[in-house]
Formats: sequence, C-alpha cells, structure tokens
Amino acid sequence: MNRMKFVDEPNKFMESELELHAEIQELYAVAASPELYPVLVQAGAVNSILGCVTHENTDISIAAVGLLQEMTEVDTISDQLDDAEPFIEAFLAAQGLELIVQNLSRLDERNEEDAQGVQQTLNVIENLVELDAEIAVKVCKQTHILKFLLNRCKNKNFDANKLYSSEILSILLQADERNQVRTSSYSFLFSRLWRACSFGWASTCLLSVCSPCHYSSFCSCLSSHHFFDVLIVFAGVAGHAKRGGRHG
Repeated sequence: MNRMKFVDEPNKFMESELELHAEIQELYAVAASPELYPVLVQAGAVNSILGCVTHENTDISIAAVGLLQEMTEVDTISDQLDDAEPFIEAFLAAQGLELIVQNLSRLDERNEEDAQGVQQTLNVIENLVELDAEIAVKVCKQTHILKFLLNRCKNKNFDANKLYSSEILSILLQADERNQVRTSSYSFLFSRLWRACSFGWASTCLLSVCSPCHYSSFCSCLSSHHFFDVLIVFAGVAGHAKRGGRHG
C-alpha cells in the first residue's frame, strides 16, 4: 500500500518496508517457543505472515518464508505438536501451500537471496510432510509443486537447490501413488517411464538416468540417487498396475 501511496517518494515506503522486515525478524524468536503459536493464531498473525510472503518486495517475502521455515522446524515442534497444530491448520486453511508455491515463480535463483528463498520454501514443504504425510497429497493436488520440481531438476547446471528439488520430488512421489500419477501427466519423461516400466523396460530406464554417476561429481551422484528412488517407485507401481491388468 505504501508503495502506491508514496510512488513518487520512495524513501517513505522504503522506510516502512525496512520496519516491516525488522518486525518479521523479531518474530523469529517466537519460532523457538511453540507454546506461543496459539497466541499468534488468535491474533491473526498467520494471515499477516502469508501477506508478507506475497509482498511486492521479495526481501520481505523471503524473510516471511524463512520465518515459516523456522516455525515448522520438526526438531523444534515435534515435542509440542499440540501447540503447533493450530498454526499448521491455520496455515493450510489460509491457502499457505498455494501461496508459498506460487511465490517460487518470481524468485530469481541467480540472486543468492532468492535462491535461499527457494531452499526455504522447499524446506517448509518437507517439514510439513514429515509432520503429516497427508500434506504430501495436498501440496501436489492443490499447487504446481510437481511441475516446479520437474522443471528445476531438468536444469543442466548442478547446484544445491537442484539436489534439494530432486530430494523433495523423491519424498512426494514415495508418499502416495496419486502423486506419481500426477507427475506422469506433467512430465513427458515420466510418462514415457511409466509406459516403459509397464512393458518391463524398467532396468534400461534406471540405468540411463543414473549413468551420470559415472562421470559427474559426488553431489550430482546424490541427485541421481534421489532420481533412482523415484524411478524405483514408478517401476513398482507400473508393474503392479500391469499385473492387475492381467488379472482383470
């Protein structure tokens, strides 16, 4: 609002945004005290945090995503789930999954801060799925996270976020068969893989995708390891479907 109000006076809205950024940073202290989460929910803080995620200033957006990462940290809240659950429920009800995934499209990973924002977003998803496996289905059904992960993994250049994307993709696909079906509709590669596995060509597919391990770096090999997990899932499900078809 201040950007529109003071369009000709950038110093004024910049001062306001610096204050907002500082307020978000102050909330990081609450992340270490899950017993305070219900108070935040009652105060309507969840909607305010998500509003910051969609803020025009990506610095504020990334700070808000970082706060969500801290507040969903499994090691912190796993022993106090009764306190954390209202926050997670409010986050989901406010379409938090949709908002953080939509926000990925405007982050430019050539910038270090934006790349960190992508990593933090993926970490929020990983944390939530670890706390509630059903969220793996929700995030794939309600957002374009699978499409993002597939596109991110197709990037020829290797980096930490490509590795993490392959790991999150592996987690989501192993969580539920419905996610595997959705992935085959998004990706020509996985659609072909599904058909190949159905015809008994799984071993060839696995070897062709994992062969980069022979000449790439150790980190790239780790990325292939996650893809290997994904391909094993596809091979197993497709094989099961084929056997089911014979009996049908």
